[in-house]
Amino acid sequence: DWILHSFQRTSPLMGRKMLEVLSPARLAALCRTKEASIGMVGQFNKVSHKLFRQQFLGQFTPEDMATIFNRSTLGAVGSFLKPRYFYFRQSYQLFHDRFLKDHLQTESLEEIGKFLARIKQIPEVGDELVDDAISLLADVDMGERVASTDLKQFALLLYNTRAVHKSYLLQLMEPLMHPEIVREALAKSELSSIQMLIHNVATIDSTPEKRYLQAIHDGLRAVDLKGSIAHADLSAKANFLANVASHIDQELAQEYRQLIESQECTT
Repeated sequence: DWILHSFQRTSPLMGRKMLEVLSPARLAALCRTKEASIGMVGQFNKVSHKLFRQQFLGQFTPEDMATIFNRSTLGAVGSFLKPRYFYFRQSYQLFHDRFLKDHLQTESLEEIGKFLARIKQIPEVGDELVDDAISLLADVDMGERVASTDLKQFALLLYNTRAVHKSYLLQLMEPLMHPEIVREALAKSELSSIQMLIHNVATIDSTPEKRYLQAIHDGLRAVDLKGSIAHADLSAKANFLANVASHIDQELAQEYRQLIESQECTT
């Protein structure tokens, strides 16, 4: 086990020296028996020469790789697949069919966002893979995760999925239709995250009544942002005011502007 973990901490030169005493088959066997993550497998690729890398990866069956994907974070899976998806297409399909929905139900919004952003960059099939993953995510209740984390991750998730089918986007924005979720999330978010959410929702809220922006408006009216504003830098404050004025309510933006000015006068 120490051999696998040492690769995570060693330099490329030292890693190559360590690989000289291991055959591709031996290293792959260690990965299977010691439950290596896909991040470890990727690290071996970084420090090995091309022939060793090809022989090493060739030791794994699609079942092996699907199992390794399953014990890894989604962000790490996306990083591994981005440059080599077509070689591991069957492995990913097994992971998708058996495990992906469970990961979407349990991993953080940050990891889900990383995964979607990375597989989207896979040539030719990226958009299709994202569309497919979002079809699974749309059936997952994300309310608790949105309420319990800074809104930056939810905003980035919406940004990374903005090009998918409209029906999926509306389902992903469903947590905004629950006032208690919006209030909890706003109360624990930085100002820069709130303005990012407003901006991203504004680009995808195609409902005639702008119901998702209205939900954010109602949440802003109900939550005291004095602390978030006081801790924000000038750039975040300016972007926040601009997005509130453009997409939420000019009168509310003016109230925030007055609050910012009063805080500056007392510091």
